[in-house]
Amino acid sequence: MAPSGSYGAAFTPGGSSREIEVLLAGIAETLNGLRFLDAETGRHAVDGFAAGSARVTEISRRFGEPYRLGVVGDFNAGKSTLINMLLGRRGAVVEGVVATTGTLTELWWGETESGEVLDHDGASLFRGTLEEAQRYTDQRTDEGRSVHGRRVRVILRLPADVLKNLVILDTPGLSATQADDATTMEALHLVDAAVLVVSGHQPGGDKAVRLAEQLRRTKRRFLVVVTKKAKIPDTNAALTAVMDTFGATADGEPVAVDSLDALAALQELQGVTHGDDPEAVRTAQERLAASGYTLLYEHLSASFFGGQGSSGRSSQALSDVRDMLKRLVARAEREAKRFFAEAEQAEGEKDKHAEFVKTVLLPKQHRLDRRLQDLVDLHIGELLEDVAEAAELAVEQVHSRAQRMAMQGLWNKFSSIFTQDSGLTLAEEMERMVLDALGPDRLSIFCRALHRAALDELSFGWNERDLRIDEVGEAIVAELGPLLTQVTAGAKGLVEGASDELLNSVQMMCYPAGAAYAATEMLLTDLGIGAGAQRRRDRLSLARRQAAAGVRSTRASLKDAQWAFYRAENAKILNRMEAEAERRAGENGRLQLEALKLSRQWQEAADVCAQLADACNGLGPASASV
Repeated sequence: MAPSGSYGAAFTPGGSSREIEVLLAGIAETLNGLRFLDAETGRHAVDGFAAGSARVTEISRRFGEPYRLGVVGDFNAGKSTLINMLLGRRGAVVEGVVATTGTLTELWWGETESGEVLDHDGASLFRGTLEEAQRYTDQRTDEGRSVHGRRVRVILRLPADVLKNLVILDTPGLSATQADDATTMEALHLVDAAVLVVSGHQPGGDKAVRLAEQLRRTKRRFLVVVTKKAKIPDTNAALTAVMDTFGATADGEPVAVDSLDALAALQELQGVTHGDDPEAVRTAQERLAASGYTLLYEHLSASFFGGQGSSGRSSQALSDVRDMLKRLVARAEREAKRFFAEAEQAEGEKDKHAEFVKTVLLPKQHRLDRRLQDLVDLHIGELLEDVAEAAELAVEQVHSRAQRMAMQGLWNKFSSIFTQDSGLTLAEEMERMVLDALGPDRLSIFCRALHRAALDELSFGWNERDLRIDEVGEAIVAELGPLLTQVTAGAKGLVEGASDELLNSVQMMCYPAGAAYAATEMLLTDLGIGAGAQRRRDRLSLARRQAAAGVRSTRASLKDAQWAFYRAENAKILNRMEAEAERRAGENGRLQLEALKLSRQWQEAADVCAQLADACNGLGPASASV
C-alpha cells in the first residue's frame, strides 16, 4: 500500500554502487587506451575499442543517473493515463483516444516546471515552459508533426515526488505508424525496466508480443499492466489471457489497474491525510487498492526499484558491458590470428627471396658468364685466325720480294728497307701489310659486332621469360627491365672506348709479330749459297714459330680482357637484382616483425578484455585490479 503522508508513490530505487562506477570507469579508460588498434586495421569499426569505451562511459553515466522506467505498449492502451497516475497529477503527459505521443518523452524531476526538445545528437531544438514543450509530444499539433519520426527527445521537468529517484520514459504507441514503432523499439536500450501496457479489451497484439521478446533478449525486466480495469467484464479472464501471452517473458503476474480511478483516489487521499478523519483515510486507501494502484506499487517496488530491483539494475549494467567485452574479445582474437598469419606469410616471403637468389639468380649469372666466355673466345679466335693468315701472307711477300731483289742484284735498293732513312722499318712494314690484308675497317667492325653480341646475350639472358620464376621472383624481376636498361645503356656507352682498346691490342699484336719476322733482316743480309741458305731457312722457321706463339698469347690475353669486361657487366645486373631481393627480403622481415607485434598487441587486448569481462562477473578482487 502506498505510504501515508505522501503525494503519490515515493519510489526509491537503489542508488548506483560506487564500486560498480569505479569498475566501469576503469574499463572505459582501458578500452580508450587500446583505441590505437582500431586504426591499425584501417577502419574505425563500430565494435572497436573507441566505440566500446564510449559505450561503457554511457552505461556508467546512465548507471549514475536515476532509474529509468519505460512505459510501452499499443496506442490507445492507456500509457499516458498510467503515467499521469504514477505522477499523481493530470496533464503531465498528453492523453487522447487516438495516437497522441509521437516522440520519446522523458519525465525528470525539476524544482519548477519546464521543457526542452533535443535532436538525436543532443543539440537543443527548443527550451521553454512545460506546456510549450508538451506540444512537441503531441503529433496532432504543428510542433509535434514537425519532429515526428525525427528521433528527438522531449524532456519534461516537473516537481513530482515520484521523479526524485526515477525517470519515466513515455514512448509512442505501437501499431499507429511505422515511425512510432521504430522510435519505441530504439528506446528499449535506454530503459532499465519497462511497464508493458495492454488494454483489457485486447490483451496484446502481435507487435506487443514482439516488443516483449525484444525486452527479454536485451535482458530488460518488465511488468505487464492491464489498463481500463473498470471496463473489463471479467478481470480474472483478462489477466489469464495476458498471462498466457506474456507469462514466459514478463516478470511476475500481470496487474490490472484503473488509472483514472487510482488518480482520483490519490488526490482524495492527499486531501484527507493531514486531517483528523481516519475513516476518510481508510476509505481513500481502500479505493486506491481497488483501483489496482496499490498492487502495482508493491510490484514495482519489490521487483524493480528496491532490493532485488536495485541489484538487477547493477546486474543489467554489468551484463551489457560484459557482452560488449566478449564481442571485443572475439574481434581481438580474430585480428591476432590474422596478423600472425601475415607474419608467417612475410617470413615465408623473406625466405623465398633468399632462395630465389640462391637457386635462380646465381645459376643464371654462372650460365651467362660461360656463354659470354664462349662468345668472346669465338669472336677473338675468328679475328686472330684472320690476323695470323694475313701475317703469314705478309712474311711470304717480304721473303719472296727479298729473294727477287737479291737475285736481281739490287742490293742497295733492297737494303734501304732496313734503314731508318727509308721511313719504315721491317716491323712497321709488316704491321702495315697485316692491316692492309685485314682491310681498313675490319677491326672496328669486329669490335662493334663483338660488343653488340655480348650485350644481346646479357639482355636476352636476363630476360624475364627465361628466368622461369614463381610469384616471389616475379616481384623481383619486375625491377629487371629498368635494371637491364641501365646496364645496357652503360655498356653501350663503353663500346667505343672498349673497341678502341681492343683495336689497339690487335695492332700491338702486330709489333711482336713484326719483330719476330725482323729476323728476316738477318736472313736477307746473308743471301749466300749452301750453309747460308740453310741458316736462312732455319731462321725463317723460327720466326714463324715465334709469330704463332705470339698470336696464341695475344688471343688468350685479348679473350681474358674482353671476358672480364662482360663478366663485370653481368655481375652488375646480378648485384642490382640481388640488392632488390635483399631489399624485398628486408621489407618482408620488417613486415614480419610488425605483424608479430600487432598480433601480440591484439592478443594482449583480447586477454585484457577477457579479464575485464571476468571482473564484471563479480565485484571482488577482479575489480580491484582494473
